[in-house]
Amino acid sequence: MKYRVVICFLICMLLFSSCTDKTRDNKTEITESTDRSKAKNENGDKFIFSGESEHWEAIFYENFTEKWEQDDKGKWHYIKNGSQELEMIFKGVNYGELGTVKYKFELIIGDGLAVASRTGTLILKDGVHREIFDSGDSINILREDEEAKIEIKWDNKVEKIILKTK
Repeated sequence: MKYRVVICFLICMLLFSSCTDKTRDNKTEITESTDRSKAKNENGDKFIFSGESEHWEAIFYENFTEKWEQDDKGKWHYIKNGSQELEMIFKGVNYGELGTVKYKFELIIGDGLAVASRTGTLILKDGVHREIFDSGDSINILREDEEAKIEIKWDNKVEKIILKTK
């Protein structure tokens, strides 16, 4: 089973890498037959994903723009830019007694594949942890109908949160 997953992953990577040609400035060159209507968010979108568990509440803010631009030679390029911020809030009052709090955050895109994950230690200020994630043109855009997952571990406890748009 493990080998099937690895083989499927390698095949997908080969297919995806052969479909686009990366050029400078993180612009993706495309052919005339590529559908440019899918990236028309030139004014920017703002999505808020949220969820909670027994002891925690989490909010993920995402602001991004994406568009197609044609260069002087007539070639089209996909350009994206944005920022993401995660906020985790402890619901209890004794947040100073929690000790070390670890977390794992995953963006779930498409058919349940985690395309980006991050692990770390929460630093709580007044019971709240804020962290800026990706920004700029390297952002992994989470669409409105997709979700993120967080697993929080502390004091021999584990809680999981699914973040969705409302």
